[in-house]
Amino acid sequence: MGTRWHPVVLAGACLLWLILTGISTSSLAAEDPELEDEGDTGDTIEESADMSSYEMDYIPADSLDMPAPTLPPTDIYNEEWVRQRLAERAHQGAPEVKVERMFKKFTLREFTAGKRAIEWTKRQLSHPKAIFVRSGTVTAKDILEAVNNPGFFEEESPGVFILRLPLVVERTATLVLDGSEVKTLKLSQDRGAFMEVHGKMFTLGTEMIAWNEEAQTNAAYKSSKEFRPFLTTWGGSELYMVKTRVLSFGYNQSKSYGITVTHYSEDENSILKQGGPQAWIMDSDFEDIYYGFYCYEAEGLVVIRNTYHHNVIYGIDPHDYSSHLLIADNVVYGTKKKHGIIVSRSVNDSWIFNNKSYDNAISGFVLDRSSERNVIANNLAYRNGGDGYTVYESNDNLFWSNVAFDNRKHGMRARNSSDIRLYGNRLFRNGGFGILGHVADLSETDRDFVMDPYTMDMSLVIHGGRYAMNGRGPFHAEHPKSVVLYDLDMRFPSGSMGLQLYGLFKPYQSTLLEALIRDAKAVKLQQSEDSNPIESGTES
Repeated sequence: MGTRWHPVVLAGACLLWLILTGISTSSLAAEDPELEDEGDTGDTIEESADMSSYEMDYIPADSLDMPAPTLPPTDIYNEEWVRQRLAERAHQGAPEVKVERMFKKFTLREFTAGKRAIEWTKRQLSHPKAIFVRSGTVTAKDILEAVNNPGFFEEESPGVFILRLPLVVERTATLVLDGSEVKTLKLSQDRGAFMEVHGKMFTLGTEMIAWNEEAQTNAAYKSSKEFRPFLTTWGGSELYMVKTRVLSFGYNQSKSYGITVTHYSEDENSILKQGGPQAWIMDSDFEDIYYGFYCYEAEGLVVIRNTYHHNVIYGIDPHDYSSHLLIADNVVYGTKKKHGIIVSRSVNDSWIFNNKSYDNAISGFVLDRSSERNVIANNLAYRNGGDGYTVYESNDNLFWSNVAFDNRKHGMRARNSSDIRLYGNRLFRNGGFGILGHVADLSETDRDFVMDPYTMDMSLVIHGGRYAMNGRGPFHAEHPKSVVLYDLDMRFPSGSMGLQLYGLFKPYQSTLLEALIRDAKAVKLQQSEDSNPIESGTES
């Protein structure tokens, strides 16, 4: 374990190993990311630990066996499927479109309450109005004919339309933006245009651009407080987007983040009695969006084969109490402020697979705030400013056959999270550990402990996988309830002293490595029954 490798030999051997294990090297960074002091982030390494509180045992290796997860199909969702849904689901009857005042309209209550009303008054320079799509299946040409006012809605050139008022699709209506008729729909930032959908909306082979009319260009992000057009769909609605480009949507106001799929509040829905919002978003491109995608209390959404790039806060961000989501085959990169893909606050029972997330400001993938029973499989995370994959206060999740490399911090990190199963992952050349599990006391943060309770517990199963050239070593755990290790392929330690383990593993290093490497045994380290577990961080 203490063998020194010549740098050239080491690099060549590592490259050969990566090729033989099936990892494409085409995306490897030319240089390691510049590492900075990670500061007070819970990554401080304990060089020693009170081993009297832990026991090491061998367990049957076959007790860890589990089949590969069954992933839902994605090929059934395509343009043909969307057009079939349009034929089956679109509202019948003659199109009805009206221009009316915005205020005292239940459908617009979110956007006209309090100071938000000032925004539309300022931009319309009159008593604010909106276009209401009341019933039937409505196209851009239908709106143009019904409104008959270029100050509200105009076809600037063949196939290029500009919306200069908010547009509301009522529950009894369907809006269709088809590329055969609408090449581009501009939403005027100057006049305060946005779209909200209570019924159904289909976009097929078109583009929607938030438009700065004064500058005659897209409304590029400048400030989180500056209004930019957005699309919001509500409870009971259906959104279908295929081969659609969306540019420069959203800002930091409630339900105005860019592409937002959200339920009504509990009080509102006690009256409306609508099911959750639904959305199928596929084969589309999203750029310069405040949140590339955001949902709230949604179930069964499909987000597949899209590209989310150079968005502001997040790429893909399913949020509170959403479940059974399918997020697959997306490419997410260049997120400017935070993470590529994050699910947060009880986003459960979902599938996140075959995605690529790279060059994002912080982590590639994040599970946060009690997001449980999710399958994260066959994803790729690299060159992110934080971890490849991060789990915060979220139990019972499976990571299967993912890859992480060249991330500034760790390949995978789990904080205050139990029953995290890591199977067959390949983690290499990350700045920190391949895998880090730890606990942290969050009592001094501004966390809402009623909405987001947690306990300072952590347990991992690390089964199979390959680990090479990670800056601090293949794995590390601080104050775990238990850690199970089996069948780890650990190569090319970055330090001159060879492979080194820390903390609770350090006193067992020789025995542990012999068991794992020479004897092919499964090892479990767990807190002894008479130990004093670390104090809970749960508050209520």
